[in-house]
Amino acid sequence: MTPESSKHASAAPPSSVINSAAYCNGVRVAVVPIPDLGDAWRHSDRFFWVGLYEPSEPLLAHIQQAFGLHDLAIEDAHQAHQRPKLEIYDDSMFVVLRTAQLCADGEHRIEFGETHVFVGPRYVVTVRHGSLQSHVGLRSRCEASPQMLAKGEGFVLHALMDFIVDQYFPILDALQTELDELEEQIFSGTFVRSVTARLYHLRRDLLAMKQAVTPLIDVLARLSRSTSQLIPPNTQPYFQDVHDHVVRI
Repeated sequence: MTPESSKHASAAPPSSVINSAAYCNGVRVAVVPIPDLGDAWRHSDRFFWVGLYEPSEPLLAHIQQAFGLHDLAIEDAHQAHQRPKLEIYDDSMFVVLRTAQLCADGEHRIEFGETHVFVGPRYVVTVRHGSLQSHVGLRSRCEASPQMLAKGEGFVLHALMDFIVDQYFPILDALQTELDELEEQIFSGTFVRSVTARLYHLRRDLLAMKQAVTPLIDVLARLSRSTSQLIPPNTQPYFQDVHDHVVRI
């Protein structure tokens, strides 16, 4: 897994609609305006991948109508600060993922966000909350492998989860490095009162990371053995691979 570069938390907020594209055999063939999504999806065999950032209720309602998204999933998508989870409906899934990035102030503070994912036949809709970390690099990477992107929604969900989990490792490495430095100060006799405060905040950040990561173990385990047509057997090993990485965190 390869860490992807991310925007700092001080970057300007993006617009609500980040991307809305149709794919045929893994190749992008059209940028689809939001008002046209429903007709385009119903009257073609193309795969649709829509990326949103903190959408308004009317925009999310339009997306719901276009793809027939479940009411309970839409209700969840309006609410941030959720734990990672997987909800399975008749012919669709809703996944909540926690994103994390280091703030740009050099203090090794973590900023958390969320990505909500709607997955259904020939579509994936991602809704980002909080974090300004973009998925553009992920989409570009997927588009560079049309033979994999042609697998559709199952592949995109895996790629997204793999991408988000990748971001955890450099953060944990940075926190561990700082923890080692603080311990060295304590045992070398250069301990100052500010170290106590930093240790407290570091412990809090590590606990928050654990809360973001631990529920993913169950989510990925369920996906790796899913019988849903959205996750075909040839995609399940990819989820198992991400699961194995998360277990090691």
